[in-house]
Amino acid sequence: MVSLMRAIAATAPAPSGKPGNGDRDSYALAGTDRLLKDTGQWQRWQQIRQSNDTLARKMASLVMERNALMKRAEAGEKISWDAFDALTTQLGREGIHLWDKNALFASEWNKENKTPKTRIHEGGGASSGQVPDSPPLPPLNGLNLNGASLSPTPANDISSSKEPEFLVLNATWDRYTLASGLGAYGNPDQLFMPLGALAAILEVPLRVSPKTGKASGEILGENFDLNLANNTITLGRKTRTIPENAIIHDEDDILVDTATLKQWLPLDFDFSYREMAVKLQPKESFPFQERIERQQRWSRLGSFQGAVGPSVLEEKTKPAFASLPVVDLSLSATSTHRNRGRKPSNYASYTLSSAGNLGGGTGYFYGTGNDQTPLTRITGRFEKTDTEGKLPLGATRMAFGDITTPLQQRTEQGFLLDSRPLYQERDFDKTRFEGDLAPGWEVELYRGSALVNALRVSDDGRYLFEDVEVYYGRNDFRLVFYGPEGQRLEEDHSMNIGRDMLPKGSVNYAASITRQDTILYQDRFTENEDTGNIRGTALMEYGLGERAALSGGLITETENDERRNIINAAIRKHLPKASLRLDGEQDLDGGNTIGIGIQTSLGNTSIHASQRFQNRFTQDSRSKTTTLSLSGRLGSQNAIHLPYTLSGSYTDREEGYSSRIRLLNSLRTGPVHWTHNIERDYNSQREHGETITGRINASTSMRGNHVRAYGNYRFNDDSNGFSDAGISASRRLTPSLGAQSSLRRNFNPQQSTHMDAQLNWKHNNLTISPKVSGDNEGNWAASINISSNTSFGMEPHRRNPKIMPPYSSHRGLASVRVFEDRNADGVMTEGEKGIEGVRVRAIQSGTTAVTDKHGIAILPMQPHLKTDIVIEESSLYDPAWHPLHPGEALTPKPGELRPLSFPVIRTGEIDGTLYGINNAGESLPLRQVEVLLKNKEGEVVDRVLSEFDGFYLFEKVPPGDYTVEALIPMDDGSVLTKSLRTSVDETGSIESGLNMVMGEEERSETRAASPVPEEDERVLFSEGRWAEMPVEKKPSSTRQIFQGPEAVLYNNGQWVSGALGAAVPEQRPVLTEDKVLYDAKKLEAEKGLEKETQTAASQKTIHKTPIHGRTSSYGVHAGSYQSREKALEGIQWAKTQMPELKNLEGVKIQPVDLGEKGLWFRVILGDFENRTDADRLAAMMAEKNGYGRVLNSASREESAVHLASYGNIEDAEKGIINLERQFRSLMGKELSMAIVKDGSSYKVLVQNFKNMEDAEQLRGKVAAMGGYARILG
Repeated sequence: MVSLMRAIAATAPAPSGKPGNGDRDSYALAGTDRLLKDTGQWQRWQQIRQSNDTLARKMASLVMERNALMKRAEAGEKISWDAFDALTTQLGREGIHLWDKNALFASEWNKENKTPKTRIHEGGGASSGQVPDSPPLPPLNGLNLNGASLSPTPANDISSSKEPEFLVLNATWDRYTLASGLGAYGNPDQLFMPLGALAAILEVPLRVSPKTGKASGEILGENFDLNLANNTITLGRKTRTIPENAIIHDEDDILVDTATLKQWLPLDFDFSYREMAVKLQPKESFPFQERIERQQRWSRLGSFQGAVGPSVLEEKTKPAFASLPVVDLSLSATSTHRNRGRKPSNYASYTLSSAGNLGGGTGYFYGTGNDQTPLTRITGRFEKTDTEGKLPLGATRMAFGDITTPLQQRTEQGFLLDSRPLYQERDFDKTRFEGDLAPGWEVELYRGSALVNALRVSDDGRYLFEDVEVYYGRNDFRLVFYGPEGQRLEEDHSMNIGRDMLPKGSVNYAASITRQDTILYQDRFTENEDTGNIRGTALMEYGLGERAALSGGLITETENDERRNIINAAIRKHLPKASLRLDGEQDLDGGNTIGIGIQTSLGNTSIHASQRFQNRFTQDSRSKTTTLSLSGRLGSQNAIHLPYTLSGSYTDREEGYSSRIRLLNSLRTGPVHWTHNIERDYNSQREHGETITGRINASTSMRGNHVRAYGNYRFNDDSNGFSDAGISASRRLTPSLGAQSSLRRNFNPQQSTHMDAQLNWKHNNLTISPKVSGDNEGNWAASINISSNTSFGMEPHRRNPKIMPPYSSHRGLASVRVFEDRNADGVMTEGEKGIEGVRVRAIQSGTTAVTDKHGIAILPMQPHLKTDIVIEESSLYDPAWHPLHPGEALTPKPGELRPLSFPVIRTGEIDGTLYGINNAGESLPLRQVEVLLKNKEGEVVDRVLSEFDGFYLFEKVPPGDYTVEALIPMDDGSVLTKSLRTSVDETGSIESGLNMVMGEEERSETRAASPVPEEDERVLFSEGRWAEMPVEKKPSSTRQIFQGPEAVLYNNGQWVSGALGAAVPEQRPVLTEDKVLYDAKKLEAEKGLEKETQTAASQKTIHKTPIHGRTSSYGVHAGSYQSREKALEGIQWAKTQMPELKNLEGVKIQPVDLGEKGLWFRVILGDFENRTDADRLAAMMAEKNGYGRVLNSASREESAVHLASYGNIEDAEKGIINLERQFRSLMGKELSMAIVKDGSSYKVLVQNFKNMEDAEQLRGKVAAMGGYARILG
């Protein structure tokens, strides 16, 4: 059914600044709901919204764009009706069938205005009221091509492929869709992109004014100024002339040839005219890429578009009791030679970190050393965890060795027992970040986009950020690691303050006993009198209910070799928008402290305030400290955006006072990111008590160069100004070669300057880095460093060593094997092989990996977080493949490499068409009828609704025996039913053409399925033809299901009334004479060949009987491709490889929509009347090519458009390729082309039309391009 969609005033609000995709999509979805609510397309729209959110957003964008054109047309504005029809056609391909221009003007739509409005049609003249009989020419009038007005192309020249036409494109980058329904102009060899729309996609501040012919702004930090009046473009400081014929200027945008845009911007365009898609390929990082990368990081944290839900799959594969560890090994060796007679020096070091299953738990080991001291630091521990608290005493974590104490967060040798939820954030106002890393790395800590602190990893291989402030709500941090050989890694952390609380009556505890300041081994450790003494720590928490908890603890330790015992208590309360804490500590030998704090937020500002009183607790005096911290941003995302953190503290003591004020803010100006940290300290006890220190950081990425700069300054009585500053730059020269350099200046009295330059050549895990350095005193040095950073472990499926993702010992791992399970038993047996190139995803951890040639992928994950692991079905290159199971859950431990196996089976499809009978005895398609698919046990495994033409389709059906049952509830409470039996074999057969005619005989009193009839009780459709029903069998009281032919708008070249509600002006008659579009004889002559061929088309045969689109019963599915062009190449390849196919009659390319996988094109070989012949061809193809599947190709009757006839199959095969190229712009994605033998000739047909109207539209467009086309059927 094709519907009229009334235009509504649903114009989107004008965006300000960068577009918000979420708001825009939500608006479009809501607007489409209103537009389609009272139309016949509502049901299909609801199906799309419920089953495919990505497709729904794409369709909503197209509907709203089409609606906007209708509103402009109603207001009397000139619009591009070709663009309108292109949008309508694109919607129709997904089952949303709306009126095109001709149907719209034939209805009452253009009579709603009381007085005729003047419309300027694409023909160039103004008219009032009367609509032209013939379709309009392409909308080229009114455009300005580089300042010159273009007239419409004459009809006899309209087939010129060089003339730009209006296009509706999808714009993509990587695997992301950036824009759907993007209006552009072009042809197969050229594309003009709209500059304003492109700026919105790239998210750059570029203002485009089509009225003035100007565009100005900034792209990646460089000035961009376009002026069509002067025919100039200014990029940065250079002004150049716009190339000839590079601009199309219309009233909506300024469109630029992509060949010219490539010269203006660091951006390439991969344009596919066939697919109506353009893929953006940036050479530098644009804001939209940075946004997507941020969203990826946020999605891993669960903060983008809502948190990722909890795991829902079953954890079937249990961890091994013991396994070989995963090892991270860093080796480095440096040789340095210096001038002025200084001795050369050599230095080598290593860092080793490992973790693996041990005794049902996890064993950890970390060690560092160098050529002078083989062992500098060693730590190790055994740890056992259980997320459900099933360890002794209800513990979730048990560890001994070098552990971290519960309260003071110290790493010491001892024993720990903890029943609290694993790795749950418990901080109230401060937190810390620490870890092990190879010496020489630099680490930066960011809160959001603001740099908080930076440090260099010392020789002991440890980094530590202490007393990092946290605020109420979500706190997102990012650690950025820079290696000495140009490496760069990132690690995201997130914590929620004021969210988690113990349930009422629940108790948690943590306790540890350790040796103070002692680890397994540390070289050159300075012992004190407390080293090795016992430190005991205990903590208990109790849930009070109503989001409140009470906690208490005990610490016993020595200080100056004297035992000190401290007890503490705290109560926390979470309010709807705030979190409160009251705590106190008491030294049993005297001294105490008590404090109160509050965390809240106001708008986009987080607030933390506290007051603490101390009575000789850590010192001999009394004191009172007040703190206040604010964190937020000034401005908005669309204008000035200035994140900041402002904190201050004031401490009043008996002997004096001190204060500290600190401001941290960040700012982005073009491509440069700035951070500034300034701090003022004052102490009344010092003679010169005031000191101001600060640091400025800047970083940018421009044209492949990554630049970082810093400057430290200090103001006090000793120094005023910068103390030191530096700049470093790096660039990737090739995928394996990089360069970096740095310049540092110390502004001390010696005024020293140091500079260096370094190359980094990387091969697999080996890096070789030659380096030269020098200073302002003439000292220089040359060195070479050879380093290796490798993670490796034992792959459990193939039981051989394998390189792992970097730093795997700190993460959980899964070795996922994906294989084709040919016997569908779920186990990989002999003869079954792994599948390469399949993407597997850990949903809650937010990571992905791709299988290798053995079908194995190593998937890194967040440890101790239960995550669902699934196959991304879109990465299965065979559309018939489908996972046998939905996936599996996993709770990984650090260093664990757990094996998982994911079998993939071949699935089939079942389709057919439902028909009903009206009072006139006519058979009509039944739409929106429920169709059930039941397995052999009678269980419903799937259900669908028939589409507008009665067609139903069950996709991804596993092998087995099934019953297809259609159900129609009747007014009297009974149910009209019809059932057919079918089966899908292990090869994933396609069972097509299971058509059912619903009649009174199928009426049942209840909804229960009736027995499957042995044969159709009344057959109205057989062998590709409608059969007349005997008069005596016509039902006397058949329920009238349809009033008329709802889906038919065209019949035999004429408009018919019914669906439109009014007769349409008579159209021009259908052509009745064949015309040769492709003559193999002429082609042979041009090639100098002597072979002569006489085409049957020259006989001008007029066919009296219809040729149906699909007349055979069986065909062989040879393969599926993602484009029609690839399918044609596949046919030619198959015939080259298999000479047996040379004389095959009947080759078809059939598009099929596979839902999330998109549109694929099946190649179907053969026109066989019996299954035996088809089986013989399938067996031959399977033997030579590994694949060949018989499908039942019987189907409902279809109309076809005849394009040409040929005398033999060879000429027809050449002709179909030529015709496909000539008319590819008209084909879309759903139409198919076929060669059908008719007597002694071979006809090239276009088929797969959903209704007669679509066939007539194609015939008209071919005729408008000067070609021959005739509707058959």
